[in-house]
Amino acid sequence: MSISRIEKPGTAQVLVLAHRQRGSPAELIQSSNLLRRLGRLAGHLALLASIACALLQSACVFGPRYARPSVQAPPAYKELPQEGAQAGSEWKIARPNDAAIRGKWWEAFHDSQLNELEEKAGSSNQNIAAAAANFLAARALV
Repeated sequence: MSISRIEKPGTAQVLVLAHRQRGSPAELIQSSNLLRRLGRLAGHLALLASIACALLQSACVFGPRYARPSVQAPPAYKELPQEGAQAGSEWKIARPNDAAIRGKWWEAFHDSQLNELEEKAGSSNQNIAAAAANFLAARALV
């Protein structure tokens, strides 16, 4: 502890007992005022930086304004006529063939040798036999 003198204009001199751990009360007041000023300055700088960023982002334009092109659409759409589809056009009208052979497709060629080869391959192929056994076992479990 020490005694220091504080003089104020228009008053008598006063002796004050001050504790000198972190500085005099006048220094503490000055440092707290400085901190308040720095806090206000930081707030103003943050506000100014956010305004500047907003202005810079709004100024970014990468191209001209989009103008929708004018298109003359037909008044109605309709199916392609039969003769137009067959007369050299790349488009074909779908013709489903539900009566076609779906199981043993090779029988559509009416070739006896191909039929024999497919029967041999089906009976001697171990992968097909294993798959058939797995299928029958799964069906039995269900």
